[in-house]
Amino acid sequence: MSRTDAIVRLLARDEGPIFRTLRLEALTLDAETFASDAGMEAVRPAEWFAERVVEGVAGAFVGGELVGVAGYSRHTNPKQAHKATLFGMYLRRAHRGSGLAGRLVSAVIEHARAEGCERLLLACNARNDGAIRLYEAAGFRRYAIEPRALKQVDGSYADDALYALDLA
Repeated sequence: MSRTDAIVRLLARDEGPIFRTLRLEALTLDAETFASDAGMEAVRPAEWFAERVVEGVAGAFVGGELVGVAGYSRHTNPKQAHKATLFGMYLRRAHRGSGLAGRLVSAVIEHARAEGCERLLLACNARNDGAIRLYEAAGFRRYAIEPRALKQVDGSYADDALYALDLA
């Protein structure tokens, strides 16, 4: 299927279960790139995933199947409410390089702007060159590296590259 056959849109509350399935896949197959843990999220109630979807999760569909997601989470503290975080970017391997990842990031950026967000933040593994190229192509700029941000199951550490995109 070509990338033009794919649909990228915000998920609806009732799509929480398919978001959960893909999210757990991401946390299992690419565990080293996420701060969240598949075991911890697997026991979360269905309502937790529905709430995440409602806040803003973009989904990429190919042939009616959800193959990628990127989430949006607005800060709730009044002094930080001008900011939001892009989280959980994941695209199944078979669809990487198709342009869908960029479309997912663009959908989150558009949603953030529509919500009146002034600054969109994200963190990614500092060694994830593909993600770094994706985010920089979308206009994000690195502002810091957090050394040893994640401790992996094997005891090794991974640094996070911290990025921001000013929307105001």
